[in-house]
Amino acid sequence: MGNRIKELVNTLVNPSLKGYFKDYMNWLDHEVGPHKAALLIRKHIHFFEKTSDLWGDQIPDNDSLLHRLRTSGLRKYELPIRWLVAVHHLHIDTQSKGHCSEFDQLRKLANSCPGSSLSAQILQNYYQVLINKMDLGKTSIRSARLAMKPASALMLLVSQSRLDLPTMWHVKYYLFKSPGQACAIVGFLNFLNKNYDTNLDTSWVLDEKITEKSNMKKLEKQLLAIMKAPEENFNELEWIKLGLMYFHNLDKSFFNQMDSINYRGLNDGFEVRFGDQQYWIPKLLV
Repeated sequence: MGNRIKELVNTLVNPSLKGYFKDYMNWLDHEVGPHKAALLIRKHIHFFEKTSDLWGDQIPDNDSLLHRLRTSGLRKYELPIRWLVAVHHLHIDTQSKGHCSEFDQLRKLANSCPGSSLSAQILQNYYQVLINKMDLGKTSIRSARLAMKPASALMLLVSQSRLDLPTMWHVKYYLFKSPGQACAIVGFLNFLNKNYDTNLDTSWVLDEKITEKSNMKKLEKQLLAIMKAPEENFNELEWIKLGLMYFHNLDKSFFNQMDSINYRGLNDGFEVRFGDQQYWIPKLLV
């Protein structure tokens, strides 16, 4: 493997790094054996290339490596990091590593919607609100990430529909799929109401929490049964009936004449008409 190491060493621009890379490959050869080391060598030189400017008379410190590679990069290059810890006594700060991971997850959630959509703009604005609260010490990075999770999921659902802003049936549908997020989503609903005049009923979310009422539990079970049934057994009319009760709070007695229901399929759901009233039911999401 000597010639291959020499070839790769010559690709490194930083003179200080060449000696470190040779030392690392000798350590790796002893750690995992020559055969596996030969398989890993091209992957691991990328670690040194990506961090080339961080090496000088001393090895890079924890903060520099974390800022450059992020938590995912430290995981990807586990063996080079282990070498730095074992041979050069690199100190890994688990707290800053956890903070970095939380921040990257928060940023990923904030960027979950198509870039040019209103949903994406709303998430970016909410992201900035959360960042400002963190800067003021009013919330933690973990709390910000937990707040962004339902916001991201809700706006992704909206971006896949024909509407620009969430309505209560978007909220109900999301909480039907993720009932444990009822409390976490309230902050985002308040943000929408304040900045986008959505008039979403947060008291409904807090008071009912969907799963706490027996009639909602029953509807959930029926909807879940339809969702779990094979596609060829999908009962479209039953899905619409249950959807109208669940998402629009229509009473069961309203459906005495439901066999002649007037509805049409759309890309994102069903449009239902009763006289001058119009309702929308989401399609079954697989």
